[in-house]
Amino acid sequence: MALPYLKKYLFALIVIFGSVAIAFALVLPGRITAPVVYTAQAQVSVDEEHARELFAADGTPDADMANILFQTRATLLRAYPSFGTVELNSVLNWNKQTLTITVTGIRANEVTMVANSYADIFIRTTQAAGGREILRNLLGWETVRSLKGEPAGTDYERILRSMVQDRVFSFGKPIEVVSSFTPFEKLTDSNRSDILREMEYIRQTLSLESANSTSEELMNRHTIRIAHIDEFIAIAEAQFPAVAFQPTRTESLSRITTATEANVVPVMPVWLLMLLAFGGGLLFAAIFLFIDQSIGIVARVREIWSFRILISLLVRRSLQMRYRGRVVGFAWSQVAPIMQLGVYWVVYGYIFERSTTPDFPIFLAVALLPWSYTTDSVSHSVRCLWDNYTLVRKAYFPREVLPVASVLSALVNYLLTLPMLFLFMFAYHFVTTGEVSFPLSWSSLYFPVILFLHTLFILGLSLFLAGMSVVTLDTIHVTGIVLHLWFFLTPVMYSMSNIPYEYARYFRWINPMASFIEYYREIFYGQIVAVGSLPTPNIPASDSLVRSLVTSLVVFIVGYWVFNRMQPVIIERM
Repeated sequence: MALPYLKKYLFALIVIFGSVAIAFALVLPGRITAPVVYTAQAQVSVDEEHARELFAADGTPDADMANILFQTRATLLRAYPSFGTVELNSVLNWNKQTLTITVTGIRANEVTMVANSYADIFIRTTQAAGGREILRNLLGWETVRSLKGEPAGTDYERILRSMVQDRVFSFGKPIEVVSSFTPFEKLTDSNRSDILREMEYIRQTLSLESANSTSEELMNRHTIRIAHIDEFIAIAEAQFPAVAFQPTRTESLSRITTATEANVVPVMPVWLLMLLAFGGGLLFAAIFLFIDQSIGIVARVREIWSFRILISLLVRRSLQMRYRGRVVGFAWSQVAPIMQLGVYWVVYGYIFERSTTPDFPIFLAVALLPWSYTTDSVSHSVRCLWDNYTLVRKAYFPREVLPVASVLSALVNYLLTLPMLFLFMFAYHFVTTGEVSFPLSWSSLYFPVILFLHTLFILGLSLFLAGMSVVTLDTIHVTGIVLHLWFFLTPVMYSMSNIPYEYARYFRWINPMASFIEYYREIFYGQIVAVGSLPTPNIPASDSLVRSLVTSLVVFIVGYWVFNRMQPVIIERM
């Protein structure tokens, strides 16, 4: 009599130990290896004159301000290529007419410099936007005076006419004539400063175009245009010293708070993190044991396990059908991926070699294979009941066996392609660097954990779709369309760093595959870094892994519940 109770207690202990071990495996490695993160703040106050043009009536920033922030970020990226990655990022917060810029990063000095640079570039860009219309008016008036034959009375007028003649400025619309005119010398210091900031912005644009151009004629024209701008700015700053760029000048658009020292972002102590992980593991174990007592999860798993020979046969048949009729048979599981990766190497390594992502062929390859695993699993699982119609009607077995076999078949095929991925990484590094080095980092040891979470998510999705396909065959066709759309919504061809930092978190919740692709990239490739640097693989963040565990469990539970509810429908319709 004591033996059944002993088995129950032993089972409960195994569940508790396993849950706590998984919690520690998800939380501790990422926390221990995480770098120290620093933060710094700078603030900018927008004066009334600029606020009238850049804020709506209710005090919120309008479309013009959004465009200024976009230009500011683009300019900052040129100065700090790592900006927008996990190494360096920012959050903006508006409070009435004050902009607070919070920069976080892993290098203290860089964080401080970027916070102040962000504020200064924002001020320059805002002033340039204000000076654009005033400059158009000056150029329009000088155009009319020149056509009338009136001589240039000042150096400013002479240079402005030369600018019109050499087409220095392109405002997106023709220069218009204004009814009233105020010479540059009689403008306010604020307006003169805005005009000079616009000229500096155009000068920077012309310099970039010259640097990226191979046309000698274009470079010569830009050299003349830049000379006009430099002459105008030099004369203006000599006559009106107040127009020189002064980001801390309080009577105008100004930086009111300067970042002087970076502070360490506080993190949870390791002992508290371990305590929470232990508590979370115990809670999960308690919930699992309670659900098992209610619906008999373990009993159902045992029943499915008793049909493991059938699962093995189905997986073997699926792999044989996949390569049946091929001369080299299973060797295609190795040849096809290496040929595909070779194509990506040529296309993105040589044809589109100007990609700003370091080692882009590897960046793409480590994401493409997990995505292929996902689509392979889902596309076969959604029709697995109909593909095995005769077997379902004539034999009894747990119907979950079919989607499980479909996922396992895709998993085996995915694992078979991994050696080719590692060989591709080795060959790419050897060809590009000339060094013989092992392509994997110690972080690749975390692969089984990520693969488990990924497979749990796919299995839940497969059970859900397999059950829904019995209700309506449209599910099969809709799934194919959704998979195509899902590919472009998942960061396979691009990085999550391309998505604004404040929206990326919501994007990961909405699209769990975005997180899984990021995990594979992080352990095999690394995070996106600045141009000229090499990515360093690492372990994903602990909080992100916990989020993915919760998501995978929810998807699996919902998928299994839907499939289980469809059991009577399967019997009735098949």
